Amino acid sequence: MLFVAPLAALEQPLGTIAIVGGQLVDGHGGPPLHRSVVIIDGNKIKTVGREGETPVPAGAKVIDAHGMTVMPGLIDMHVHLVLLGGGVPYPQGQWGTDWKGPNRTLEIMKISARELLMHGVTTVRDVGGDTKLSVDFRDAINLGKEVGPRLFVTGAFISRACNYAARPTFCTQVTSPEEAAAAARQLIGAGADWVKAWGLQPADIRALADVPHQAGKRAPPHGVGPLLQDYGLTAGDSLEHWQALTLSVIEKIGQAGVWVVPSLMTVGAYKPDGRISRAPR
Repeated sequence: MLFVAPLAALEQPLGTIAIVGGQLVDGHGGPPLHRSVVIIDGNKIKTVGREGETPVPAGAKVIDAHGMTVMPGLIDMHVHLVLLGGGVPYPQGQWGTDWKGPNRTLEIMKISARELLMHGVTTVRDVGGDTKLSVDFRDAINLGKEVGPRLFVTGAFISRACNYAARPTFCTQVTSPEEAAAAARQLIGAGADWVKAWGLQPADIRALADVPHQAGKRAPPHGVGPLLQDYGLTAGDSLEHWQALTLSVIEKIGQAGVWVVPSLMTVGAYKPDGRISRAPR
């Protein structure tokens, strides 16, 4: 079993908490600490030690972690809350719901957020969905009104072809670099943390990326293939869905300082011939 304290909870003034008895994996590569004691004071880890050697402060709330593993919260860099909770991959039920049916987007987002948190994921980059729902849900979690990991959201992605979006609010269609930049400004104004590009031309992504960059934010591009690779490196932010990289591309990545987010689950979800299949469960 795994014990991870939700970030939203640790950010509240909860006094002193002692997590006692678990196998501690601290994320620094060293051996696990068995029968550990972790003392949390407010929102900071104050003391880490071993049971029987590290005193538990009087009045502390004690969490019994015997038989569990205690570790830092995990971070998932590529998530679609509107897709994870749907239970049905593409194309039926795409993005959690058939867009001809009832709109259950927020319901599915809540299910996905709770599922991620219960699996120890305490920070999520949600890269595609309804902009208003994404921003409002992120803010509700931060205020403690909803349960879920800390969210960083893009809202609707920006594309030259939105036919693959299950609902119109999941995508903003553009036809030029100028429109791409205008759509990015609209997203930033709506409270998005990032701006997601999908199916754009290199000139589009350069114009789009300038907007979040000027606001101190990033523009992660979706994609696989040389064209998307080039504009991902040009934007200087990330390469999404990348699993096979040549040495020359790796050198460019190092020079540009971009992130690589391989999202390896796509290996199970997509067939080699490009057709979409049900991911194994």
